[in-house]
Amino acid sequence: LPSIKEALMGPHKDEFWTAMEAEIKTLESMGTWEVVPRSSMPKRATVIPSTWAFRIKRYPDGRLNKFKARFCVMGNKMEKGVHYFEDAYSPPVGWPTVRAAMLLSATHGWQSRQVDFTNAFCQAPQKDLLYVSVPQFYKPKGCEDGQDVVLLLKRSLYGQVTSPKLFWEHLQKGMHQLGFDQSKSDPCLFVHKQHKLMVLN
Repeated sequence: LPSIKEALMGPHKDEFWTAMEAEIKTLESMGTWEVVPRSSMPKRATVIPSTWAFRIKRYPDGRLNKFKARFCVMGNKMEKGVHYFEDAYSPPVGWPTVRAAMLLSATHGWQSRQVDFTNAFCQAPQKDLLYVSVPQFYKPKGCEDGQDVVLLLKRSLYGQVTSPKLFWEHLQKGMHQLGFDQSKSDPCLFVHKQHKLMVLN
Protein backbone atom coordinates (compact mmCIF):
# COMPACT_ATOMS: atom_id res chain seq x y z
CA LEU A 1 0.00 0.00 0.00
CA PRO A 2 1.43 3.41 -0.92
CA SER A 3 2.15 5.97 1.81
CA ILE A 4 0.63 9.45 1.65
CA LYS A 5 3.87 10.80 0.21
CA GLU A 6 4.11 8.03 -2.40
CA ALA A 7 0.45 8.42 -3.39
CA LEU A 8 0.35 12.21 -3.65
CA MET A 9 3.79 12.76 -5.17
CA GLY A 10 4.04 9.68 -7.36
CA PRO A 11 3.09 9.04 -10.99
CA HIS A 12 -0.60 8.51 -10.08
CA LYS A 13 -0.99 11.57 -7.87
CA ASP A 14 -3.86 13.00 -9.93
CA GLU A 15 -5.83 9.76 -9.62
CA PHE A 16 -5.30 9.66 -5.85
CA TRP A 17 -6.32 13.31 -5.38
CA THR A 18 -9.51 12.52 -7.29
CA ALA A 19 -10.07 9.43 -5.12
CA MET A 20 -9.66 11.51 -1.94
CA GLU A 21 -12.22 14.04 -3.14
CA ALA A 22 -14.65 11.24 -3.99
CA GLU A 23 -14.17 9.65 -0.54
CA ILE A 24 -14.90 12.89 1.31
CA LYS A 25 -17.92 13.62 -0.87
CA THR A 26 -19.34 10.15 -0.20
CA LEU A 27 -18.78 10.37 3.56
CA GLU A 28 -20.35 13.81 3.73
CA SER A 29 -23.38 12.66 1.71
CA MET A 30 -23.89 9.80 4.21
CA GLY A 31 -23.87 12.19 7.17
CA THR A 32 -20.86 10.41 8.65
CA TRP A 33 -19.87 13.31 10.89
CA GLU A 34 -20.74 16.73 12.19
CA VAL A 35 -18.09 19.44 12.14
CA VAL A 36 -17.93 21.05 15.61
CA PRO A 37 -15.61 23.56 17.33
CA ARG A 38 -12.96 21.88 19.46
CA SER A 39 -14.05 24.16 22.30
CA SER A 40 -17.48 22.48 22.34
CA MET A 41 -16.04 19.10 23.38
CA PRO A 42 -16.67 17.82 26.92
CA LYS A 43 -13.70 18.41 29.24
CA ARG A 44 -12.57 14.77 29.43
CA ALA A 45 -13.13 13.97 25.75
CA THR A 46 -10.11 13.37 23.54
CA VAL A 47 -9.67 13.56 19.79
CA ILE A 48 -8.65 10.41 17.93
CA PRO A 49 -6.14 11.06 15.11
CA SER A 50 -7.21 10.26 11.56
CA THR A 51 -5.22 9.13 8.55
CA TRP A 52 -5.50 8.29 4.87
CA ALA A 53 -5.06 4.79 3.44
CA PHE A 54 -4.39 4.34 -0.28
CA ARG A 55 -4.70 1.33 -2.52
CA ILE A 56 -4.43 0.51 -6.21
CA LYS A 57 -6.83 -2.16 -7.42
CA ARG A 58 -5.83 -4.19 -10.45
CA TYR A 59 -7.48 -6.54 -12.92
CA PRO A 60 -6.46 -10.24 -12.76
CA ASP A 61 -3.97 -9.65 -15.58
CA GLY A 62 -2.25 -6.86 -13.64
CA ARG A 63 -3.69 -3.85 -15.47
CA LEU A 64 -4.64 -0.84 -13.33
CA ASN A 65 -8.32 -0.82 -12.42
CA LYS A 66 -9.13 1.65 -9.66
CA PHE A 67 -7.43 4.04 -7.25
CA LYS A 68 -8.86 4.00 -3.72
CA ALA A 69 -8.44 6.53 -0.94
CA ARG A 70 -9.92 5.67 2.44
CA PHE A 71 -10.27 8.13 5.30
CA CYS A 72 -9.67 6.14 8.51
CA VAL A 73 -9.71 6.50 12.26
CA MET A 74 -6.43 5.50 13.92
CA GLY A 75 -7.94 2.71 15.98
CA ASN A 76 -4.59 1.99 17.65
CA LYS A 77 -5.10 5.24 19.58
CA MET A 78 -8.49 4.18 20.96
CA GLU A 79 -8.76 2.99 24.57
CA LYS A 80 -11.47 0.81 26.06
CA GLY A 81 -13.26 2.65 28.83
CA VAL A 82 -12.38 5.98 27.23
CA HIS A 83 -13.45 5.82 23.59
CA TYR A 84 -15.62 2.68 23.70
CA PHE A 85 -17.16 0.69 26.53
CA GLU A 86 -18.35 -2.66 25.18
CA ASP A 87 -16.61 -5.72 23.80
CA ALA A 88 -15.69 -4.95 20.18
CA TYR A 89 -15.94 -8.57 18.99
CA SER A 90 -17.79 -9.24 15.72
CA PRO A 91 -18.44 -12.86 14.63
CA PRO A 92 -17.07 -13.99 11.24
CA VAL A 93 -18.91 -16.58 9.18
CA GLY A 94 -17.43 -20.03 9.67
CA TRP A 95 -15.71 -21.81 6.77
CA PRO A 96 -17.76 -24.99 7.38
CA THR A 97 -20.88 -22.88 6.82
CA VAL A 98 -19.47 -21.42 3.62
CA ARG A 99 -18.48 -24.85 2.28
CA ALA A 100 -21.86 -26.34 3.20
CA ALA A 101 -23.69 -23.49 1.43
CA MET A 102 -21.57 -23.92 -1.71
CA LEU A 103 -22.17 -27.68 -1.73
CA LEU A 104 -25.93 -27.23 -1.31
CA SER A 105 -25.97 -24.62 -4.07
CA ALA A 106 -24.06 -26.87 -6.49
CA THR A 107 -26.08 -29.98 -5.62
CA HIS A 108 -29.52 -28.39 -5.93
CA GLY A 109 -28.74 -25.94 -8.72
CA TRP A 110 -29.48 -22.92 -6.56
CA GLN A 111 -28.59 -19.45 -7.76
CA SER A 112 -26.06 -17.51 -5.69
CA ARG A 113 -25.16 -13.83 -5.51
CA GLN A 114 -22.30 -11.94 -3.91
CA VAL A 115 -23.00 -8.48 -2.52
CA ASP A 116 -20.41 -5.83 -1.65
CA PHE A 117 -21.49 -2.83 0.43
CA THR A 118 -20.14 0.59 -0.51
CA ASN A 119 -18.47 2.08 2.58
CA ALA A 120 -19.99 -0.75 4.61
CA PHE A 121 -18.92 0.40 8.07
CA CYS A 122 -20.33 3.87 7.46
CA GLN A 123 -23.81 2.36 7.12
CA ALA A 124 -23.91 1.78 10.89
CA PRO A 125 -24.81 4.56 13.34
CA GLN A 126 -22.19 5.52 15.91
CA LYS A 127 -22.97 4.58 19.52
CA ASP A 128 -20.30 6.15 21.69
CA LEU A 129 -19.31 9.80 21.70
CA LEU A 130 -16.25 9.92 19.47
CA TYR A 131 -14.31 12.89 18.15
CA VAL A 132 -11.87 12.52 15.25
CA SER A 133 -9.33 14.95 13.84
CA VAL A 134 -10.08 16.58 10.49
CA PRO A 135 -8.53 14.59 7.61
CA GLN A 136 -5.30 15.91 6.18
CA PHE A 137 -5.88 18.07 3.05
CA TYR A 138 -9.58 18.50 3.91
CA LYS A 139 -11.28 21.81 4.64
CA PRO A 140 -14.79 21.39 6.05
CA LYS A 141 -17.50 23.37 4.31
CA GLY A 142 -18.25 26.73 5.92
CA CYS A 143 -15.06 26.75 8.01
CA GLU A 144 -12.58 29.58 7.80
CA ASP A 145 -8.83 29.07 7.56
CA GLY A 146 -7.33 28.44 10.97
CA GLN A 147 -10.65 27.62 12.62
CA ASP A 148 -10.10 24.86 15.22
CA VAL A 149 -12.69 22.18 14.50
CA VAL A 150 -13.03 18.42 14.94
CA LEU A 151 -15.38 15.78 13.59
CA LEU A 152 -18.09 14.38 15.84
CA LEU A 153 -18.86 10.96 14.36
CA LYS A 154 -22.47 10.12 13.56
CA ARG A 155 -21.59 6.88 11.77
CA SER A 156 -18.72 4.46 12.23
CA LEU A 157 -15.56 4.78 10.16
CA TYR A 158 -12.92 2.37 8.90
CA GLY A 159 -10.05 1.85 11.32
CA GLN A 160 -12.29 2.37 14.33
CA VAL A 161 -12.01 -0.52 16.83
CA THR A 162 -15.78 -0.86 17.15
CA SER A 163 -16.70 -0.50 13.46
CA PRO A 164 -16.99 -4.25 12.67
CA LYS A 165 -19.30 -4.81 15.64
CA LEU A 166 -21.42 -1.74 14.88
CA PHE A 167 -21.86 -2.85 11.28
CA TRP A 168 -22.65 -6.42 12.39
CA GLU A 169 -25.35 -5.19 14.79
CA HIS A 170 -26.79 -2.89 12.12
CA LEU A 171 -26.85 -5.73 9.58
CA GLN A 172 -28.29 -8.20 12.07
CA LYS A 173 -31.14 -5.82 12.92
CA GLY A 174 -31.91 -5.26 9.23
CA MET A 175 -31.96 -9.00 8.46
CA HIS A 176 -34.43 -9.65 11.26
CA GLN A 177 -36.66 -6.85 10.00
CA LEU A 178 -36.64 -8.48 6.55
CA GLY A 179 -37.91 -11.77 8.00
CA PHE A 180 -34.71 -13.75 8.47
CA ASP A 181 -33.86 -16.02 11.41
CA GLN A 182 -30.31 -16.71 12.56
CA SER A 183 -28.97 -20.23 12.54
CA LYS A 184 -28.16 -21.68 15.96
CA SER A 185 -25.04 -23.33 14.55
CA ASP A 186 -23.62 -20.15 12.98
CA PRO A 187 -24.90 -16.64 13.87
CA CYS A 188 -23.74 -15.38 10.46
CA LEU A 189 -26.16 -17.65 8.60
CA PHE A 190 -29.63 -16.18 8.09
CA VAL A 191 -32.55 -18.22 6.75
CA HIS A 192 -35.77 -16.55 5.63
CA LYS A 193 -38.93 -17.57 7.45
CA GLN A 194 -41.09 -17.78 4.31
CA HIS A 195 -38.95 -17.76 1.18
CA LYS A 196 -36.32 -20.30 0.16
CA LEU A 197 -33.50 -17.90 0.78
CA MET A 198 -30.40 -17.95 2.97
CA VAL A 199 -27.76 -15.30 3.45
CA LEU A 200 -24.22 -15.59 4.78
CA ASN A 201 -22.78 -12.41 6.26
